[in-house]
Amino acid sequence: MKQKNLEAVLKDVINKGDEYDKVDLKSTYDISKKKNTIRLIKCIASIANSYSTYFDNIGYIILGAKRGKLVGGFTYLEKDSFSSNLQVTVNDYLDPTVKFYVERFKDSKLGWWGVIIIPYSSETHVFRKEYQDLKIRRGDVYVRHGDSISLAERADHERLQIRKSKGDIKRLENNIKNLEKIIKKSTSVKPELKLYISDTKNNLLDTLEVSPVIIKKTEEEYRADVEKNEEIIEIKNDIKNLEDTIENFEERNLKNQKLPSSIIPTREPERKIMKPFKKELSNYLKNRIQHIISFNKYLDLNARVISLRFCLWNEGNALAEGIKLYIYFPKDIKLSNKNDFLKEPEFKFKKPEDPRIPVPSVLTKLLRSSIDPYSFPTFKPDIFTKNSHEGPSIVEIENSIQVDFWIDKLLQNHQLFYDPIFIFCPEDNLDLKLIYSIYAENVPGLSEGKLIIKIRPKKS
Repeated sequence: MKQKNLEAVLKDVINKGDEYDKVDLKSTYDISKKKNTIRLIKCIASIANSYSTYFDNIGYIILGAKRGKLVGGFTYLEKDSFSSNLQVTVNDYLDPTVKFYVERFKDSKLGWWGVIIIPYSSETHVFRKEYQDLKIRRGDVYVRHGDSISLAERADHERLQIRKSKGDIKRLENNIKNLEKIIKKSTSVKPELKLYISDTKNNLLDTLEVSPVIIKKTEEEYRADVEKNEEIIEIKNDIKNLEDTIENFEERNLKNQKLPSSIIPTREPERKIMKPFKKELSNYLKNRIQHIISFNKYLDLNARVISLRFCLWNEGNALAEGIKLYIYFPKDIKLSNKNDFLKEPEFKFKKPEDPRIPVPSVLTKLLRSSIDPYSFPTFKPDIFTKNSHEGPSIVEIENSIQVDFWIDKLLQNHQLFYDPIFIFCPEDNLDLKLIYSIYAENVPGLSEGKLIIKIRPKKS
């Protein structure tokens, strides 16, 4: 029962003011005194040992209420430890113990109040320890009749024994049913196909949670990162050196104009090639910076691509043949069967060569290429697999995206890990509830199921 519904039911019980075999109202209760704690345990045991047709035979001890009125004032209910501390004491005094749980409520005017909820039990709960102050002896069994608690009489013991017998019979029937299922599964010869999703450690799961990191940077931050790149720093230094060289040439040229032509240094050709080279290198630098920014953006986006790997498991004891698997994703998901989910930016510019450095001869280039260790052909052996399979293939249908896999056969109690598919992670939390269908030529009907993928992105 939801907490709001429970609160309404409890308030209705309080307003009616009736106490039943399974309902007790306590307006004040100092739990700090051990004697009161034992009284409360006695009440819990008596309600657990009693029977009532009200409230589906569930017991309620309402704290902070009296007949016809909610009074509140149970400040110790504010602490989470109340329930666990009380359970420890119950475990110490009752055999078998009574399992219960506590719901707490806070009224804006009256403060804290709550309820101890005692589920139905088929056991007889007996005091295992005595408590002299309340004349409780070891072996005492308490029951509740209306609003009074008393030691169990012969009729009560007979009822408790019948209840225990019914509980034992019910447990025995459930055990028999479970055994029948196990025997049926072990004796029947058939394939049983089930789909799982694999995590990074190849654990097979029905629910997978992934938390990719989403990197958010401004254009200025990307550009600032590029400025720290060693290659860019080196090119900038080369351009600066070129500028200094050209400036020196210009200064010398002014001085040389005053000298006789016979003693002017012959470096004019070198000066003429420096300016075009500096322009080409500056243009290369501009394009290289833009490419690195684009590549860094590509890497940050690529970190958001989630790889999903599915595993088909034949959990039966017979071979499955001609298997077709269909997984259905929501229509608005970005999905791919290729690991190059995002296109890597290309760089088509070639760095200009310094004209002052001698160019290798054609013969030298040929000799270098002839000894390239990577130029020799390689031979790959044929790969033989036990089973042939295909997929994933992705098809958009009317209301969803369908991912298809196929395999010719899958041996009993064998697994097949399919090639992964890739999802582009959204920025917000997302729960993907995937429905799948598995068909096999030698299996009547189809196998269906659900997988859940919880995407919880983290932003850097």
